[in-house]
Amino acid sequence: MEKIVLTEEKETMLIPLFAKAKESEKKHPVIIDKKAVEIINQIDYDFTSLKIPEKTKLMMCLRAKLIDNFVRDFFLKNDKSIALHLGCGLDSRSDRIDNSDVDWYDVDFEEVIDIRKHFPGNG
Repeated sequence: MEKIVLTEEKETMLIPLFAKAKESEKKHPVIIDKKAVEIINQIDYDFTSLKIPEKTKLMMCLRAKLIDNFVRDFFLKNDKSIALHLGCGLDSRSDRIDNSDVDWYDVDFEEVIDIRKHFPGNG
């Protein structure tokens, strides 16, 4: 297990990650994010300390799904695109979109990118 220590403001990147992981485990999920599940299972962290309301988890998943759909539609209409995922956190949108014709760049604080490197295939 990775022991991850984050400052309070960077700790917020765990909220959408946890929400998507928990949603992915449901019988009829709004979004499926296998990478989020994989990362959550590898991080030594007390996610209950985040105290995320169920409504918030659902809204984050709906938001991610809508953005995924928008991005996927854009790429269908604009081949050979470049994607800059600013403030990417531990999000795995590039894996969920799965479009090999797109040059994808995940951008965040150096500390966050260093954490992402612990989870190969994440972006």
